[in-house]
Amino acid sequence: MDGGKRPGRTTGRRLPARGLAGLAGAIPAFAFPAPGIWVLGFVGLVPLMLVVRTASTRREAAVRAWWGGTGFFLVACYWLAPNAGPFLLVLTAILGATWTLWGVTVWAALRESPSARRLAWALLVVPSAWVAGEFLRSWQGLGGPWALLGSSQWNSRPVLALASLGGVWLLSFVLAAVGLALAAVGIPGAPAGRRIIAGLAAVGVVTLAVSGAAVLRPTPPATGTLRLGGAQPGVVHAVEPRFAASEAATRRLAGSGVDLVVWGESSVGFDLADDPAHLARIEAAARAVGADILVNTDARRTGTLGAPDDLSGAHGSPAPPAPPGSTGSPGSAEGPTRDGGGPERARPPGSPGPRERSEAPGDGIYKTAVLIGPDGPRGRYDKMRLVPFGEYIPLRSVFDWLASVTDAAAENRRTGHQLTVMQTAGVRFGTLICFESAFPDLGRRLARMGAEVIIVQSATSTFQGSWAPAQHASLAALRAVESGRPVVHATLTGVSAVFDASGRELVRLDTHERGAYRADIPLATRQTLYDRFGNWVPIGSLVILSTAGITAALHATRRSRHSQGAST
Repeated sequence: MDGGKRPGRTTGRRLPARGLAGLAGAIPAFAFPAPGIWVLGFVGLVPLMLVVRTASTRREAAVRAWWGGTGFFLVACYWLAPNAGPFLLVLTAILGATWTLWGVTVWAALRESPSARRLAWALLVVPSAWVAGEFLRSWQGLGGPWALLGSSQWNSRPVLALASLGGVWLLSFVLAAVGLALAAVGIPGAPAGRRIIAGLAAVGVVTLAVSGAAVLRPTPPATGTLRLGGAQPGVVHAVEPRFAASEAATRRLAGSGVDLVVWGESSVGFDLADDPAHLARIEAAARAVGADILVNTDARRTGTLGAPDDLSGAHGSPAPPAPPGSTGSPGSAEGPTRDGGGPERARPPGSPGPRERSEAPGDGIYKTAVLIGPDGPRGRYDKMRLVPFGEYIPLRSVFDWLASVTDAAAENRRTGHQLTVMQTAGVRFGTLICFESAFPDLGRRLARMGAEVIIVQSATSTFQGSWAPAQHASLAALRAVESGRPVVHATLTGVSAVFDASGRELVRLDTHERGAYRADIPLATRQTLYDRFGNWVPIGSLVILSTAGITAALHATRRSRHSQGAST
């Protein structure tokens, strides 16, 4: 009888610790915008590590890490609750499971006060497990790379410089390593000498990383200047007033000498190939300002306006095959919302992503960046990575009913098939649309294609007043430093921001600001180490984890043989 009740009693005793792990796991979420307490990127994981290390078994350590991860995603992405509802708990639990391997390595490293040798090994293995978990959930099928730990350092420029060497992955690795060393300092009852060693290790990791970034990544030399104008009309849901607001803001830039004007995502709710009146209005605005205009259409396509296949020479070029080490491949596009073409409905993190594929041009709803000059269209880019449920419903034949009870897409949107580099005023630029700026590989690939600046068109009106707009804008700083290219984050509704190639913020319009803005953007063409070598950090992390696993297995085998020999 007692034996049958023991598991229940054990679970009951563990629940407080698991609940504490969930609360502790939420702490690093405050390192991201809008709170933006960047130092929590270094120390925020420490409380959860100390909770995990006290687990009685490896399995319990994994469960506590899972609870911690769930707590983190609930806080970091709380703004999805109005759209996802109770399903948000399921999604965050799925994402939280990616912390379990890291939790096991933390438990193995810290359950006893580590020696200097053991700490040195743990400083490689534990951060590798963290990066492996982030890399796994960054696959679009598991929701994409949102709230990666390294992204918390977007406004800490000495640390942010590490992204030019190994992308956001290197930042995450360093932060996880520092957190482990600080957790070792905080182990109750640890000898003073070991606490000092752990503290020195934390300081040493930061010093070595920042110094290395300063030496290996000098400030990119400017190769020219792009005089950019932008239009941020604010939250305007109706299609025609939204178009008119962007048009009016653009005309206020007349005489300012800009080379290019950028409109936000979904700024045009018409198929311009089938709507000569609105196309003529954009062309007239371009003539008034004396610059090309990059608009963003969100409509059913019936023509082939500015199709990538028609691009040639200065007007645009398709993407080459993905370079080694990149994640993802060409293939996806973001459609209008149920209110008729407004800002995108963000896909819940953890929801399955579409299989990227090439689609032949044809009838369907696309979200498209279109470059229009005084004499007409000059280039086009169709968004390549769809937002699950916001723009298509996975397994629609099974889950089509969601469209009638939620804001899920009433019709699956069509996808683009290639990255594109366009040109204006002698400057080559690549365009991404909204959620695509979360993917490090896309910015890297545009830099390798010859883009001198990367432009992101976005809108987050669904989430105004939450942390989402600031979180999204901060990703532009990461992509700038990774690719060595300035990045423009141009939105309908704010936050709009411009970052130079070192991650320095040049312009910022918050969600309450409206109208036109201007920025002189220093261009850069030098390739970063991340441009050249791609995802060497997550690949190296997987090698380290494999080596650690093999070493542990061999050690266990030797110990088993030794114990068997002793017994005989």
